[in-house]
Amino acid sequence: MLATIPTTATLTSTASSASAPPPHVTQTANWSSNTISSFNGQILSFEGSLDFDGVELFRQAHVAFERGFIHGLVGPNGSGKTSLVRALPQLLRGSFCFEYVAADVKDDTTSIQRDCSARDYCLGRIQKRVQEIDHEIGRMEEQLETESSDTSIEEISHRQGELYELKEEIELQASTQLEQMFQQLNFGENYPEQPYEQLSSGWKFKCQLISGLLTQPDCLIIDEPSFLDTTATAWLVDQMKHLAHSPSTTKKAMIILISHKEALLEEVCDRILYLNPASKNLTMYNCSFREFQTAHADRVAHAKKAKELGAEARDDAKESLQQLRQQLHKREQNFRATTFKDHDKRWIKGKNKEAKQNADHSAASKLKRLKKKSDELAEQAEELRETKVCPLKLEGEAPSDGVLVEFNDVDFQFEGAGDMLLEFIDVQIKSKDRILLQGENGQGKTTLSKMIVGELEPTHGTIRRNLPVVADFHQEALRELMDVYGKTNAIDFLMTKNPKFTMVQARTYAGRFGLKGNIALRPIRTLSAGQRVRLWLAREFLGDSKPSMLVLDEVTENLDRETTDSLLQALEEFPAAIVAISHDDYFTEKFQETQLWIVGNGRVRVEYK
Repeated sequence: MLATIPTTATLTSTASSASAPPPHVTQTANWSSNTISSFNGQILSFEGSLDFDGVELFRQAHVAFERGFIHGLVGPNGSGKTSLVRALPQLLRGSFCFEYVAADVKDDTTSIQRDCSARDYCLGRIQKRVQEIDHEIGRMEEQLETESSDTSIEEISHRQGELYELKEEIELQASTQLEQMFQQLNFGENYPEQPYEQLSSGWKFKCQLISGLLTQPDCLIIDEPSFLDTTATAWLVDQMKHLAHSPSTTKKAMIILISHKEALLEEVCDRILYLNPASKNLTMYNCSFREFQTAHADRVAHAKKAKELGAEARDDAKESLQQLRQQLHKREQNFRATTFKDHDKRWIKGKNKEAKQNADHSAASKLKRLKKKSDELAEQAEELRETKVCPLKLEGEAPSDGVLVEFNDVDFQFEGAGDMLLEFIDVQIKSKDRILLQGENGQGKTTLSKMIVGELEPTHGTIRRNLPVVADFHQEALRELMDVYGKTNAIDFLMTKNPKFTMVQARTYAGRFGLKGNIALRPIRTLSAGQRVRLWLAREFLGDSKPSMLVLDEVTENLDRETTDSLLQALEEFPAAIVAISHDDYFTEKFQETQLWIVGNGRVRVEYK
């Protein structure tokens, strides 16, 4: 099967099979593609270039994804990783199923009710997959009625038979496997019946993973699984390895993993696909993540050396030209001195002209050779040009009154829930505390942070707050930016939040948070999750008053290593209180907390550092 995408295509995303994009993309996506793609039953390949909303993602790439391999898709924030995988269903139309799992997934509410339970959510997505298989089988029946080629009829019939077997397998095994996965992920007796919309981000992600695995897609795409706690991450590693590598698996999966978690990439990935936003290159490395890091570092070092050699070559060319001109002038003077007595002026003038032409030709030839070498070296350097990370600066102010928040015998219970989520909480936060919240998914970390800032109130007990200004980042912020402000650019968004801003002031302010140049003028929906994190932080620090507390809920979920380092440096310099929730091992290791709050079994245990 060979599919050629026209030079310009406007694609509207509505479904999860290959005949339409993944379900979470609700806006119209303007893809411009000159790409040829194919799938031979084992390897999915595409060659060409791809733009999204006028932004070039990559140019003239040749990439192949293969069954039985786990492909790590890596690159800096803003390089276009998520945009690329969202475009894949459009690059290959037909009976090929992509299943996309992401933190900011937005479900098709026409087929899955938003107030359904976690179990019904998973079953609903599985049932939707069965309906898509039925639709594809019906489409093939229509093809068979009009097809005259024996070879094509045989291929269609074979694929149709595979789909019948897949449908039967999903229908027979899905319910049993669903309960097994609930147990493996410690859902317990009550969690499967909890309303899906009330689950924490980590538990929602688990539901998406479970249903994604049980639909048995041709290609499973997992985008930033950083929400998962340690237990769930280990489970995911086992599932991916089994799907891709198990000899007992008759139809090995093709898996694409987007992540900035280096330990996870190293543990599971067989191949690494690197997307460089500066050079627009897309390069596949057939190796582990650590081997990729070494190979890529060597290429970057080689590029830097090439850049230096290119500069030296240009300098050599200029110096050589100058030397040749000096030699020409000296020869002309010597020639005049030795020949003037014996020859007339016309003969001397002719010889001078001949010597000058020979010297100019020699100089031009050498200059051409040196320029060619310089251009070749410069091209090598350009291929590996990296995007520089803009440092962050977060300004805060610690109030003179030391206690900012105080919990007194606090309990919390969601409406309709059988048990208290949190109870007997007695903690306080002072003006310069650095607090790290940790615990398994669903234990109440996000709920606790929302009570700290006043978004939620306790069921019992009291909370005293002395918070004039709070800067707050939570994962729902990224969805809000997409759903509410998706068509707006960063500059207009900031000017809406601060009407006093002029265009120049807004652009300068956005630049402080790394949103420079054309990035700040692009629709927010085209920004990467990492860039949207920067934009939300810019919004939170926009006011005239400086925050006395910064609350960060899984802020590094979508940040690359360099941006995480920049954030850690900004947090180290932040003068007021910080409350951070994170499952990111790198972040938690580097973050200099004064208190560790461990949330579990309804309680908060405080460890002082």
